[in-house]
Amino acid sequence: MHGNSIDAGPSRQARATRITQPLRRADHAFTRGGALNATALLLLLYYANHLLSRPGACTSLNHTLSAVVWPAPVLGIALLLHCRRPLTRWLGAVSLYVTLLITGSLDWVPWCVDALFAAVNVIEAATGAWLVRRYVMPGGGVDTLRGFAMFVLLLPVGAAAMHAMFAAAVLSVWMNDREWLNEWSRAYAANALALLTLLPALITWQARACRTMWARHRNWLPALAAFGSLCFASIWSGQGEVARALLALSLCWAALEGGLVLASQLNAGAAISLIAMTLGGRGPYAFHYDGRGVWALQVDLIGVVILSMCIAIATGERRRLARQIERSRRFESLGFFAGGIVHDFNNVLATINCHAEYVSDRLAAGVRVDESIDEIHRVVERGRDLTTQILLAARRGEPVLTWVSVDEVVDEALGSARLAAARGVEIVRCGDDACGDARRDDAGCGDTRHMVFADRSQFARAVVNLVGNAVRAARATVVVRIGASNGHAPAPDEFDVVVGEPSMPNGVWIEVSDDGDGIDVEPLDRIFEPFYSNRRGAPGTGLGLAIVAGAAIAHRGQIAVATARGAGSRFRLTLPAVRSTSTSNETDIGARDTAQE
Repeated sequence: MHGNSIDAGPSRQARATRITQPLRRADHAFTRGGALNATALLLLLYYANHLLSRPGACTSLNHTLSAVVWPAPVLGIALLLHCRRPLTRWLGAVSLYVTLLITGSLDWVPWCVDALFAAVNVIEAATGAWLVRRYVMPGGGVDTLRGFAMFVLLLPVGAAAMHAMFAAAVLSVWMNDREWLNEWSRAYAANALALLTLLPALITWQARACRTMWARHRNWLPALAAFGSLCFASIWSGQGEVARALLALSLCWAALEGGLVLASQLNAGAAISLIAMTLGGRGPYAFHYDGRGVWALQVDLIGVVILSMCIAIATGERRRLARQIERSRRFESLGFFAGGIVHDFNNVLATINCHAEYVSDRLAAGVRVDESIDEIHRVVERGRDLTTQILLAARRGEPVLTWVSVDEVVDEALGSARLAAARGVEIVRCGDDACGDARRDDAGCGDTRHMVFADRSQFARAVVNLVGNAVRAARATVVVRIGASNGHAPAPDEFDVVVGEPSMPNGVWIEVSDDGDGIDVEPLDRIFEPFYSNRRGAPGTGLGLAIVAGAAIAHRGQIAVATARGAGSRFRLTLPAVRSTSTSNETDIGARDTAQE
């Protein structure tokens, strides 16, 4: 039990559980719907396999879904990506295997072939989910050219080829009338098309991003244009070239206007629509059952998807770079302004302080004026502290790095925050009984070995500001947690905005959650700008979160926020972790000193 911890009764435990459950999405077995989301994916997989494709039996028939696009591995990857813990990943893999085995048993293929075919699909789904987590997401996801290139090489090229080899081997060995090369080419084309068209839409799907995207009226125009192109292709099947051109232009327009989220969703919708039209005997690809129509559909979809995705990613990177340059210019001008003001203000404070010390030395002890002189000294110190805050908010503070215990800093911040908290607002430190045993074990809370190499003053000021903001915003409960990443970076959709280092797989973090009204600001990263505040009429300088962001950037860490209207906010400050052994400590200090020099 920590020194500043308070006894937790049943009401405290209920409040802590209520506030942390909707905010800590990483604690859930699945995200965005949990088991319901996984069930929907499995039902969709069952429907697609049973009614449209029949795995194994119909891969050689050009008018079946399995010959055009193979959805099983994609839905399996999406299912496993939603699983956060090893146990739920195993459950997801077993559920996927059972679903494929049941659908495969409904065709005339021997059960051993169905079992092997289902195992091949589960292996690809597990491999694909691991590749996305290990290589694609840490590189920024598919919203960067590097991440998208890594995604294409690992999944549509690498994983699809591996799956096609195993699937072709199973079908050619157990079904004598199948040729390995033909089965491999069909399986590879269908699987690569599914990975390229459907998986990016599932990876980039975020509720907040989708709400923001469809709230912009200009994004509806390219979506309506794509819908009109699909209707044109369905009604006038003989005008295939015109329909292809209109669809490609509308998808590229969507990529320019709406970015990656809109482009990936429309790409998936267009692919599903064209495949459904082809299987139903409509559209420009439905007249060729000799394989040419299916091949043309696959080539056209792959080409237009890659083109629109590259346009969306390049446009997004250009916009992010422009915002970064503009933000850097603002902070640079603010830094010069703050530096000049702080310099002059410090001169004034120094003059006042010198005269106060001179008067104090000249007066005899016990004279009543000493109280006024002491107050002058305190005001001067507060003025110096204010100048330090302004410089830190303007990204001009120079950290003085020392060994800092995260737990001690948090305990000090909680002690002062509890004194200033309004009546009815309770602050719960994770590690208390209020957080529960499972939550304490998961986060490693209460572990006093959390050490960082940081400027203690800047770090403490950042923690105080985070806790203070949460106390002012909370209705009843503020939850403070400490933990270590231990090589696992947060999921891409866990936070809405991240400022500082894009990925921190090895770090110590402090997480502050409140049960307030949430933050309704667009764009959300404005809350980290100096002098910005969305509290109308409330006291404050607007420097609190700017100071937190400045401290995070100065220490090569990050500050992340997740918020929802009516569901509160969750801030996580992460700093680089250091090892606890003396040898590694000396090595880390030397490395950091060398880097600074």
